Amino acid sequence: MTTVWEAAPAAISTLKDLGYTNVCFVGGVACSLYGNPRTPHDLDILILDASIDQESLKRRVCDQNSSFFLVPSKKIGATYKVLWYRKPRYSYSRSYYSSYDSYSYTSTTDTSGAIKVDLLLPGVMDIPSFSSSAISSSNSRGLPAAPLSVVLLLKLQAWSQHRAALQSHYRMEQYKDSSDLDILVPIAAGKGIKPKTDLPLPASFLEAAQTRVREYLVAYPSSDTRSHWKALGFEVPKLLTTRTVSTKGRSTSNAVDDLTSTLSSLNLSAGSSTSARRRYTRASYTYGRCRY
Repeated sequence: MTTVWEAAPAAISTLKDLGYTNVCFVGGVACSLYGNPRTPHDLDILILDASIDQESLKRRVCDQNSSFFLVPSKKIGATYKVLWYRKPRYSYSRSYYSSYDSYSYTSTTDTSGAIKVDLLLPGVMDIPSFSSSAISSSNSRGLPAAPLSVVLLLKLQAWSQHRAALQSHYRMEQYKDSSDLDILVPIAAGKGIKPKTDLPLPASFLEAAQTRVREYLVAYPSSDTRSHWKALGFEVPKLLTTRTVSTKGRSTSNAVDDLTSTLSSLNLSAGSSTSARRRYTRASYTYGRCRY
């Protein structure tokens, strides 16, 4: 079985052989290169100096290196093909009645044990462009990664988009994204990263990031990343506190009066139904057409 760490250097080497030198990882591989312990399962490669479209890039990669192959997308109505990498595998057999050996190659339509490779361009999926001088290879594997500020904000973007997805399998990805963010945000803060000023990123990208930070902290109000987001230069929403009613040393009637007053301040009454109170206290957030 091919591993992602076998596919990663092969992909970078192939792209450089084709003349694309300003390439770097984003997504799960980049997160891992910056210290996330989760093992990625595919490659997301950003190409800053490509002058052709993604489909043409995929075909060029396959022509350059036979370990890469294309498989039609399984999505209904999709016309693009998905790029995969797998080290060549051979099956060997010798016939009892023949002295000749025979070899057969694994079918290129079989993706078992292969690694999916996404070739990305600036502008695709709102990925910002940046100077190639910001690409970092100072990691234990010596692989090129997009700057940490870009990797972090793209991971935040992925979380927000997965959270709003209509398909359940995409929506489930938000939990993996949030786990990655819980690790990456403190790492970035510890390195003194300032996404708003470190790179000349588009204002629209940074404004969207600020909105997503608020969304993230509303969804996870007890997240340990709150102070780290603030250290990164983002505004964080105030943490809501719960009002408590003390009955110590007070009569039952006074305690009931206090409780009724507290419920009234929350637009509830002491006689509200249990289901109504549950509907009120359940966190409810709206994003796009989805309600949580």
